[in-house]
Amino acid sequence: MNMDRRRGFTLVEMLVALLLLSLLSVVIGSGLYLGLRSWQGIDQHQQQAGDAYLVQHALRRLLGATTRSVVQDEDRGRQLAFHGNAEELLWVAPLQQYDQGDSLSWLWLGYLDTGEEDMPAGLYLAHAAFNGLADQDVNQQSGLTSGNLDWNQLRFQLTQDARKTLLMAGSFADFRLEYLRVEQDEPPRWEQEWQYEDSLPALISVHFQDGDRAPWPILKVRPKADAYVVKRDR
Repeated sequence: MNMDRRRGFTLVEMLVALLLLSLLSVVIGSGLYLGLRSWQGIDQHQQQAGDAYLVQHALRRLLGATTRSVVQDEDRGRQLAFHGNAEELLWVAPLQQYDQGDSLSWLWLGYLDTGEEDMPAGLYLAHAAFNGLADQDVNQQSGLTSGNLDWNQLRFQLTQDARKTLLMAGSFADFRLEYLRVEQDEPPRWEQEWQYEDSLPALISVHFQDGDRAPWPILKVRPKADAYVVKRDR
């Protein structure tokens, strides 16, 4: 008498199948994890590139709009309202206000790390109203601002009391400013300071690198106000 005997899986076969399923799960999980990490990296890179573009666009506009505003320094006399070194820059440019349109403002660009929780370390732009006169000839006697300017006091007021905008948070491996001097019969040269001058630099260069990430393209801006000004001989 023939009986229909259906053979099932043995214990060894079940264990082998479970092992194969486990290995397959590990491979699939690893692939998904790597794919997710790659996607997050691409998304973060795109966001950083977008932030870099916005910051550079804003700086290009504000630095390019630098005015030939005249101020009076008690020790150095009349000079342009432009005072910079490798770490920071103070200048005057039109700044759009929500309720007043474009108005001339003192601007300060530099790195701040106050240690305060509500003010993270990073690259900041501070601004305050400019009360002097713009587009004046520094060699003429008209157009003086009221009183004498103290650059150190102005810097303190801008970094401590004025409104500040965080351009980019974080600690930077490299942030520096340079200024191109172009004079007749002399080769152009980059300088680390531009202070107490009667002309604007031919170019303003901004170097920026955020930690171990790839450096931003060097931003070089030409102040439009001095593009066609004939500089007097020193």
